[in-house]
Amino acid sequence: MKNKTVVILIFLKDAKILTEKRSMIDFASPQYLIPGGTVEDKETAEETVIREAYEELGIKISKFKPLPYKNKIQGLKKQTLLPFLIEEWIGDFPEIILDKGTPLFWVSLDEAFSSEVQPTREIITALKNHLL
Repeated sequence: MKNKTVVILIFLKDAKILTEKRSMIDFASPQYLIPGGTVEDKETAEETVIREAYEELGIKISKFKPLPYKNKIQGLKKQTLLPFLIEEWIGDFPEIILDKGTPLFWVSLDEAFSSEVQPTREIITALKNHLL
């Protein structure tokens, strides 16, 4: 079975990052994750960014780019994670992920980094390095 690829949607506003807080079997308390979604067959990562932003958040993206990072970032289920920095968008963010119902929060990068989820921490590190 081919490893899946997941795009990660990094939205920044007022020095905060959009996160979802989700309960997970492997962790005692809910953890911060960054919204994203799986690249479907015959779909590019860029097409997935646009589709997932609309499906999960009701947001139309007008400008985005891949987030530079040094090492491959792997998800908890061994997926390849491709983080994208969303630079411009149209629409207001909902309070929950539309297709899952998990709550959304704008948190500082340091608060997001407090997540016990290693891929979240790796993405936040790459983002901080990019913003320096």
